[in-house]
Amino acid sequence: MSAGETWTLDKVKELIGDVLRPGRFFVSRDLKLTWEPPAEEEIPWELFRGQLLPVRFSRQTRRFLAWNIYKWENETRADEPLLSVKLDQERGEIHVVRGILAYVWEPFDSGGNVIESREVQRWTRELVGTLRWQDYDEILLVGELEELVWQGLVGTSRLPLNSVETPLPEFVLGRFGYFRYVKREGEQEPIRDWRALLDLPKCYFNRLEQTARSAGTAIDSADGHPFLEHIWLYSILELLLRTMQPSDIDDAVEKLIAVKAHYKWNAELNVPFQCKILFNNTSLTPYTQLPERAFSIFRRLVTREAIPLAGYVDFLRDLIIKLCRHLTAYDLITYHHRGANYPDALVLDQALNELILIAEKSPASFERDGPADAAVARRKRRRALRQGCLLRRYYEGLAVPDAPTTPGENVRVLPAPHVRVPEEQLTNVLKRTRRLYEGESLQGKIRSNVRHLIDESIQDLLDSAEWKLLGQAIFVDRPLDWADDSPHVHSSKLVSHLCFSRSIAERRAHELRQFSDGLGFYISAEKWQKLEELLREPIAGVPVASVAQPPIPIIALSDARNVAADFIVERTYAADWLFWSFASDDLCCRLHLDQGFWQPGLRDKVRATLRMPRDKRDSVIVSFDSKFRRRLELVPDFSQGFTLRHGTSLPRAGLRLLRGWEYSQQYPEGRLHDLTGQRLQIRR
Repeated sequence: MSAGETWTLDKVKELIGDVLRPGRFFVSRDLKLTWEPPAEEEIPWELFRGQLLPVRFSRQTRRFLAWNIYKWENETRADEPLLSVKLDQERGEIHVVRGILAYVWEPFDSGGNVIESREVQRWTRELVGTLRWQDYDEILLVGELEELVWQGLVGTSRLPLNSVETPLPEFVLGRFGYFRYVKREGEQEPIRDWRALLDLPKCYFNRLEQTARSAGTAIDSADGHPFLEHIWLYSILELLLRTMQPSDIDDAVEKLIAVKAHYKWNAELNVPFQCKILFNNTSLTPYTQLPERAFSIFRRLVTREAIPLAGYVDFLRDLIIKLCRHLTAYDLITYHHRGANYPDALVLDQALNELILIAEKSPASFERDGPADAAVARRKRRRALRQGCLLRRYYEGLAVPDAPTTPGENVRVLPAPHVRVPEEQLTNVLKRTRRLYEGESLQGKIRSNVRHLIDESIQDLLDSAEWKLLGQAIFVDRPLDWADDSPHVHSSKLVSHLCFSRSIAERRAHELRQFSDGLGFYISAEKWQKLEELLREPIAGVPVASVAQPPIPIIALSDARNVAADFIVERTYAADWLFWSFASDDLCCRLHLDQGFWQPGLRDKVRATLRMPRDKRDSVIVSFDSKFRRRLELVPDFSQGFTLRHGTSLPRAGLRLLRGWEYSQQYPEGRLHDLTGQRLQIRR
């Protein structure tokens, strides 16, 4: 079946039933759920900017055929489904909805014609996403529905700011999980034991072999299997870390090693790489033991020589640098509710402790003197030590609540042992009694070998472009969806930008000097003067001061101006993301661009993709090349609404091209092309 063909309701119902059957889920033994057969229901249903209004505020009702998963507590069924797929047969839509038990305020009559309010526990509904089944063929519809069901558990964004972007408490606490793209054929019961999670590769490879046989091709182990590492070792590894107990770690390590030995198609059990993806995408609030369990498994895998020590060190290195860039951009004081939500700072401390212990025992993996072919890797490891120590020292002693949380997370009802944080600690810094890293001075952890390596890392700042790391930060943006009444701000494309601030770099250099003095280093005045000169060198990029300000309160690159006014964009990660999502085969010919300019993967050709002002009321998406010259101007076409691709909302009508610039020997200053009327269509 291809997109645009007529679907039958029976076929749609069959697909929904298969995607939502119990055998596709993990359910812990202490969680009681029931899958109810599809049933007709008429319920309050009213949307405001894409979000479901509470039942008591809804003025409209809607009829659905619903597949509901209910949670039971003390032999009582919840008022709302924990997860639900609702089929609107009249409109041709499929909705994925979830329920969350929360503290809410309700009015009540206290007598004497007086209305007061009180806090009660009540189930609330959240719309995860909507599909129009006529937009997809069968394979795409199944994939998008699986993606929405999975997002119903894990949240719709890797940077959760709103409730629908955050995971279900049952998922965070390791009690409920879903398997995308991995079918347990014939299995009608959910997985109850974490050990069975590591049997899922068998399902994946069986499906892979069936696909290969039907296509008449062979599976070549040398080619690798990208879906295996992305789906199993990322999604399943996260669920494994959440659901297992500390006493299970040794068993988990044995199981992981056995899986690696059995499935030889995957040449290396690349746990460090998958944990990088995991920590980049997972939510750490409410805070659990997930980081500690991950590091414990790593240590045992290294001891058993299942992964090399260098792989673990480089994972810690990348995690620390990413956390430093994140906390430089969204610092705990300006953002994170004035330090109320501080799990990133806790993970930074744990990762840095791991790296310090390894550096003290094996300094040769970090030192400047060594094989030339590994010099870059050793410098990056020293960088992580220096940057991690600087940021940890900066936040040492910060007043924080008893546990990391947010105002939204704090109104969710969580089971024991999680205790609700007093609200006054979130709103009033003076009511906080806990101090970050209290009783764990950083300087007390740094011994001779690490002191030597930090000394070498300071020298790195003086003989390379390393000094830029002092002022780098990563900001995120949603450049596609800036409509005033858009219902898709929580699922539109999220883009990351690497930015640099000279003022922050100068401040970090000053903090570094204080830190080195505290460790007893002697660094000559000439070296500090050289560093100050380097900090004045020009940096190419687009000033954040010139980017557009969104008309609605969403996360945007312009937030960088709240941190430092002198930020510039050095690059957009995956800056060619537009052309992974949209396609136009003859664009290069029309614009006389270099051959392959916009082909996916050629990221050196596209340096940044930013939302820039067009006039006082409007803005456009602008792509810049490696010399930060404008190459294309585009705008999303919202005339046909939105559709989902891989769980991300994209304008169904695609993008409209406005202008393009050609640069060549004949036109060194650039030649402007009017592209009005041309468009990029969504890739299928």
